Amino acid sequence: MTVILQEKTAEIEEQFPIEMEVIGPDKNHRRLPCSTHPNITPGWMVQNFKSIRAREIIRLKAAVKRVL
Repeated sequence: MTVILQEKTAEIEEQFPIEMEVIGPDKNHRRLPCSTHPNITPGWMVQNFKSIRAREIIRLKAAVKRVL
């Protein structure tokens, strides 16, 4: 699952003006410190990032959708 997150993060960085620093595990969460242009709100960035990753994870791992 971490590999999928890293790949999608790299793709998102190419599409949007976002720079991810480190993907770090923390028990049940993944920490994704990042920086972006001041005109982009944190809420917009989080919403888009989560939806893009969720679609990809569900597409690649159908069992995740059944569990959630």
